[in-house]
Amino acid sequence: MIELIVLNDRTPGRRFQSDAAPVRLGRRGDLEISLPDSGVWDLHAEIQLNPAGWFDLRGLGQALVTVNQEPVSEHRLRNGDVVGIGSVKLLFTLRSAPQRSLVLRELGVWLLIAAMLVLAVTILLSIGR
Repeated sequence: MIELIVLNDRTPGRRFQSDAAPVRLGRRGDLEISLPDSGVWDLHAEIQLNPAGWFDLRGLGQALVTVNQEPVSEHRLRNGDVVGIGSVKLLFTLRSAPQRSLVLRELGVWLLIAAMLVLAVTILLSIGR
C-alpha cells in the first residue's frame, strides 16, 4: 500500500513498506517503522487511512513532524511528500501494484495459434487431394 524511503540518515535508500494501516513511526523496536536516530521519539507519528481513502500523517504528543519542510500536527499525505521525523527525512510514496503473471494467457494464445496452423495445413492438404 505505502512505502517510505529514507532520504538521509546512515542508510539512505532504505525502504519501509506496509500493507496495513495504521503505520506507527518512532524509536521503539516494536513499531512498524523503527528509526533509532537523533530527534526521534519513542512513539513519534502515525500514518492512518481515513474513510475517504487518503493517508493522514499525525504527530503524537508534542513530537515535531514536518511535511515538505513545513511543521504539521496533522496532514493529508500525497505521493512524493517528504516527511521529517526528528533528523530523518522520508519520501512517502504509494507502492507499485504487483504485476500478475501472464504465462497462462500467453501459453493459451500460442496453443491457439498452433491449433489454427495445424487446421490450416490439414485443410490445404485435403483440398489438394
